[in-house]
Amino acid sequence: MNAFYDSDSNLILAKQIHTVHAHKMSVQQLSTFIS
Repeated sequence: MNAFYDSDSNLILAKQIHTVHAHKMSVQQLSTFIS
């Protein structure tokens, strides 16, 4: 796990993946709430 965060680029990539995943989840929850 630590090796994945060795470089700044990997850390940024991890943050971007997390942000995209969180956004997808919020959209999915919103769609469920509306319907």
